[in-house]
Amino acid sequence: MATKKSMLSKENLEYIATYFQRNYFQGMRVKLDDDSQISAQKIQGLGSGSLIDWKNRRLREIKFYDSHNFRIESDIEKAPPRILLREESAQKNGSITEGHLEFKAYIQDKHEQDTRGLGTSKFLSSEQRKTEEESAIDTEDKLVTMIQSLLERELLSNDSIEEGRQISLIREIIGRKEPDLDWFTNRGGDKYHGTLTLSGGLLDRRNIVSRISRHVVRTLISCSKNSVASDREVYSWMALEVSPSQEGNRMLDYADTPREESRFGLVASDEDIEDSIKSQFQSSGDFDAKLFRKHLENRGQKEEEFRKNRKNELTIRNLLENEIKPPEERMRIDIFVAGIKWLPLLGSMIAETIIESRDRMLEICDSNFAEVKLDDSKFGLDDRQKKDLGRIRKFGFGGTKGIKKEVRDNPEKVIKHNAMKLAYNIKNILIGEGLLRTRKMTSSEYKSYFLNDDESLVKSRQGKKWPGVLVFTSEFKSLIGDSEYDSFSKKSENPIFRWIKMPRNRWMYCPPKSHRISNGSLTPGGLLHPSLSRTVANVSDYEQFEVLDRMNSDGTVKSKTSRCEPNEELVEALNALQETQWEINLDLLQVICEFDLVATDTGKLKKYRGDLRDKRKDGLIHKISPRKEFAPAFYDDDSQEENELRDLVLDWIRMIIEHNANVFWHSWVCDFRGRMLPRCSELSPHDGDFGRSLIRFKEWKPVGDSGIRWLKIHLHNLMEGVEVEGLQSIAKKGRSFDERVEWVDNSEEVLREIARDPTKHLASLKLERRRYGRREDFQRLAALIEFNRLNEEFSRFGDWSMVKSGLPIHLDASCNGYQHVSSLLRIEELAELVNVSKSESGPNDLYQKVADVAKELGEGDLRDFLEGISLNEELIEQVIDGVFDRSVAKKPTMVRVYGGDDVAKGLEGRRGRGRPDFSMPMARNYSKRQIENLAKIPSDFKKAYNEYLDSDGGLRKSHFMQYSLNERTGAPSKKKGERWEKLLRPEAERRLWAPGSSMYDVIIEPGGDLADFFEYKDGEGDGWIHQQEFTDLMKDIYRQAISKVTGKAYDELERVMSHAAKNSDALWPGITWEVLPQAEGSGKGYLVNQYYIRRHGANDSRSGIPCHRGSTYNGLLPSWYSDKEYNGNKNQKSTSRLMARAVELYSGDQELGFELREWLSKGRWDAEKMSMLLDKVDPDSSNHEAIEIRNLMDHKDYSVQVYDDDEKKRIHRKKVSSSISPNFIHSLDAYHMRSVIRKFAKITAKGGSILSFWAVHDAFGTHACDIHEMRSVVIDAFRELHGSRTLAFWIDEIQWVGKQDSPTLDPKLSIGRLWEDDDPELSEYLIS
Repeated sequence: MATKKSMLSKENLEYIATYFQRNYFQGMRVKLDDDSQISAQKIQGLGSGSLIDWKNRRLREIKFYDSHNFRIESDIEKAPPRILLREESAQKNGSITEGHLEFKAYIQDKHEQDTRGLGTSKFLSSEQRKTEEESAIDTEDKLVTMIQSLLERELLSNDSIEEGRQISLIREIIGRKEPDLDWFTNRGGDKYHGTLTLSGGLLDRRNIVSRISRHVVRTLISCSKNSVASDREVYSWMALEVSPSQEGNRMLDYADTPREESRFGLVASDEDIEDSIKSQFQSSGDFDAKLFRKHLENRGQKEEEFRKNRKNELTIRNLLENEIKPPEERMRIDIFVAGIKWLPLLGSMIAETIIESRDRMLEICDSNFAEVKLDDSKFGLDDRQKKDLGRIRKFGFGGTKGIKKEVRDNPEKVIKHNAMKLAYNIKNILIGEGLLRTRKMTSSEYKSYFLNDDESLVKSRQGKKWPGVLVFTSEFKSLIGDSEYDSFSKKSENPIFRWIKMPRNRWMYCPPKSHRISNGSLTPGGLLHPSLSRTVANVSDYEQFEVLDRMNSDGTVKSKTSRCEPNEELVEALNALQETQWEINLDLLQVICEFDLVATDTGKLKKYRGDLRDKRKDGLIHKISPRKEFAPAFYDDDSQEENELRDLVLDWIRMIIEHNANVFWHSWVCDFRGRMLPRCSELSPHDGDFGRSLIRFKEWKPVGDSGIRWLKIHLHNLMEGVEVEGLQSIAKKGRSFDERVEWVDNSEEVLREIARDPTKHLASLKLERRRYGRREDFQRLAALIEFNRLNEEFSRFGDWSMVKSGLPIHLDASCNGYQHVSSLLRIEELAELVNVSKSESGPNDLYQKVADVAKELGEGDLRDFLEGISLNEELIEQVIDGVFDRSVAKKPTMVRVYGGDDVAKGLEGRRGRGRPDFSMPMARNYSKRQIENLAKIPSDFKKAYNEYLDSDGGLRKSHFMQYSLNERTGAPSKKKGERWEKLLRPEAERRLWAPGSSMYDVIIEPGGDLADFFEYKDGEGDGWIHQQEFTDLMKDIYRQAISKVTGKAYDELERVMSHAAKNSDALWPGITWEVLPQAEGSGKGYLVNQYYIRRHGANDSRSGIPCHRGSTYNGLLPSWYSDKEYNGNKNQKSTSRLMARAVELYSGDQELGFELREWLSKGRWDAEKMSMLLDKVDPDSSNHEAIEIRNLMDHKDYSVQVYDDDEKKRIHRKKVSSSISPNFIHSLDAYHMRSVIRKFAKITAKGGSILSFWAVHDAFGTHACDIHEMRSVVIDAFRELHGSRTLAFWIDEIQWVGKQDSPTLDPKLSIGRLWEDDDPELSEYLIS
């Protein structure tokens, strides 16, 4: 069956390499046939089908697919899709569409199949050099093969494991109808089918086992994080490595190496060791030899061994205290996953695969029973298989022992339960195979893994242990390849970590599927395959539950606990957004990046800088990299994941250009409030600065006089506050539109000079290094480049209507939250401040007003504070100017209007919304008595305790507890050690301004004496210690200022909404409102259900969470561990049983020492002592019994979070109350956006165009020439939303069960006098 791999011909390689240049038509939408324009539903002959159906039909017509929709030619290289589906000249069986929709739909469908674990990842012909994606796929395939062989051996070949038998049976029955290559060649399929043609179908299909194996690999990689081993750990490992030198191990050899950093010996001397022993073993202030001998006897340790270990400890301490780094080649990186995250994800993916495969198997059994010969004398099922088939049909999958009756009666719930159990057992198989090992998380790993390094989210664990992690062993990393410290440090790690860890939802190669509502029934759209299509995001957890619909009058109807009810106006808006064709901004890309091209004749790489549209681009793009001048702004030294994502985005850009001739689409969904967002935020309007800058509309429109005006306004907005040499003045906030245009006209030559050579102005453009916060630096450069290009075009044509642009011009609302609040409450002054109502003085600035009022209120207190910390007058003035600025006022003001109260986060948090930075722990202020007690603590205990703190969880408490000896017994005293530990415990860290925070940007970022005073440099400096107090003072000042400027408007909104929350029982549907309530017969509004649920841990319901020792299949266990009784122990699959086994094996070993023998005699489980015991009896991990116990110790319990079956225990009442106000405001701004999109799309269609739109919650964008029209629509839609509706209207519309019996709002709502006339006139600066 094996076939020789063929290579693409030189001619085909030339076709592929030049495809972009031949098929990219600047400024033009990709033309699809008239019968398939834009929407999949408009394709001729499609009917109610899908783009996948159309694609399959077309590929059958041109003889690329067989009748089963698989490739006719098995060898991709002989029938390359990039040739046959894109090149008209290569077609012998009909034409392909002008826009090559067949190829676009083919590659999108293949990507979605791969996402679901179906089909092969290699669906395009190979290139001469492997791309990163191809290398990642190769690694993945290798790992999948290895995992599958493990599952075959341990699970599927074990007849005693019901789940293994059932998976084999599902594979067998489906394989008889739909054979795949693995089943056919390796699992006996050839005996059933005889000879089969090696077709695309046979090659592309994946059976249930290979799909599960792929899920294992992908979830392990996607859930993984990295942590570098501490210096102490590295030295400890080196101390275990024997060397032939006099010192005896590699660590001591390294410490004995002469170096300039230390002028004295680092290897502990005999005198040092003696002093340490005498210090530790004292009685009445003198060395007690008897106590020392007692200690050795307890540990079963010889004095020589003790002194050797102590020499290692003291030497490691010397190395660390002298800040000597271990050798680079000895550094180690741990790749790990948290079991409580990985197991549920793997379990859910296995469940989805089993449900789908079970349904297909039963369909085959019911409709093709005779064809698959289930009763055949030769190939029929045996009695056990028939019984398993019956249980699969009745229960779903797996055993039912221990499962609640209400779950047993629901096959889907049984499958989900047993899929989680299967995931747990796969974990145990991987541990047993030596691919994973367990340990506890460190505190820093916890912050990185679960809190995104946000220190502000860290809470006391109140004695709870850190979660367990599963660490990739050296063997596993070796199988992956390029997975050690050296690879990661050089950024040459295996690309699988980038390609699988990064987002699986991506942009689309073809037009998205339309969302549809018919007769009240919703058909989700976006991605092509129904199982991946979504209209509302992140609601699946809610919709798995059904409760009585209390809003239904008869009280017997059950409904899913949905969070919203989408309506036709939502679907219309989403579909309009999906019509936008996007492209990569080549003009920016070519300035900031360079390209590695693969020559089609030699296959060699060569660097290319220049226009990709030029004929000089004579090869296929292999890699895109930032130019060295821009690399510092591109990469983040502190975030490997950020860097990996940016590298991935650049590779996505390569694929968009080379595969799709520079066009792509986004599928759009909404959240439960109706806010719309793309499934993939990267390379979309919802991306950060870098991603936004690199996209533009595929269609370019004539700019015209109106368009160039709005592009200038857009450029001014981006240039505000930027100082560049040569500019006569700085662009400032608060200017009228005409003033902004005038500034750009006056600055034109300087702005164009910057665009022509931005590398001369990197510092001015803020592109000389990576910066944080909500940046616009790359977008600024994109606008400058476009401005220069348009002017060059104008100089040729002399007519702006002859100049075209696809750069999105977008305008943001002026503090959108307060715009809605001021309108709802009719507050005149606030409405004017946020540019809702017209102002005689032009555009207003709420944030500047807050900053001005903050200065009035707090300048005196701030001066007193700054004088009190000895800041000089000149620097005080700098501080006053900096902190009372709109840039500082903005974040705290926004935090408040969206329901937050943590004003400090807006001042000190990373990027204005994350965590602050933290200092090292501060020393405590001790009382006289505490100082006396401190003096009594042995120095070795103090040193060991500090080492324990520094290790961040890498050392156990026993590291310092060993020095808290009981003078009578010579054993460590837990009570004494805990008392000393409490006394030594340092004070908490102090909060610091994080890069990207408002305070950092105005005080540290500019540099100079002020930065020197306040900057934290490892605890050195004068003023850093006051950062926390400074922030707290500014927090109070700004809180007062916000309240004064906004008139406590948001407080009034909260009061109204809290009234509803307090009187609702929070049970489904919670608190509901319709946006907007429609007149009778004109369609429903979008219904929001303010309803929240939360999970609980395993401790509350262990029986429902099969991720504990007892969940392990008996067939995977030794009999002494799984038997109901063993040596009198009746606790099967438990630590108690492990203890019983250890007692049986080792209790008679006299070499263990008194301490371990005493512990064994008591028979009480202690994981640390068990590890000590196994290390003692089996130091080189070669003893079968010891290895068996070690592996079983790793069968940990995992506290996986699940939802309670009882809704009253499941609801999250606090969240319902705390989030209702911001969610209400978000639902209004979402409706406003949807209204604008629908109205503007109709206007665009009347003009003969198709909508291209930039939508980000409260930011509206389109082509420059259409901005004037769009602004009118935005203003009209806002007037329609609020003109006749105050908050009093919404109080009547908001509903909850029992509202009629609830008390009325007291005091009553007060509405202002804004818009007392029926036709309110809004400010032209509503969006500006």
